[in-house]
Amino acid sequence: MLPASLIARLGIPLLLEALAPSLRKLPEGKGNSAADALDALRQTLDSRQDASELKQAHRHLEEVLALRLKHETTLLSEVNRSLRVEAQSQDAYVRRWRPTFGYAVAAAWVVQTCALTWVVVFRTDKADAILSAAAELTFMWGVALSVLGVGVVKRSHDKAVASGAAVSSPLGMLSSFFAKR
Repeated sequence: MLPASLIARLGIPLLLEALAPSLRKLPEGKGNSAADALDALRQTLDSRQDASELKQAHRHLEEVLALRLKHETTLLSEVNRSLRVEAQSQDAYVRRWRPTFGYAVAAAWVVQTCALTWVVVFRTDKADAILSAAAELTFMWGVALSVLGVGVVKRSHDKAVASGAAVSSPLGMLSSFFAKR
């Protein structure tokens, strides 16, 4: 195990040293001023020989991370609370938004695929530009399919819980998957 003084002297400066070059790689020099500030902070920390100041900085960092964790926990509990309210709702649309979204995504996928196929077969002169433009939709489709996937998994989980089946955690599912192999 590393001594605390060594960790205090290396932790933040190493983090700063790793972040600064990454910020400099941002397009159009957008991260240069932030990287310069990090370099200046690293040089200031390197010039100090007092480990107690670095320990204090680490404690502050730990407090900030603890506050962020508390915020994330509160946020997740609110999301879970709203999902429970949704599941218990008597309003048909609130209960059926997931299938509606699934059908909308499927319909949009079919329309886009048919349109792209038509362009490739009948408008070959414009196929390159159209397919390049369609490739720009990758992020949008990633988000839509991710939301759909979460909705399907959550609904499957809700059905399993409602039927009284034992539902394991994601870690439990992974361990049982690898145990079967």
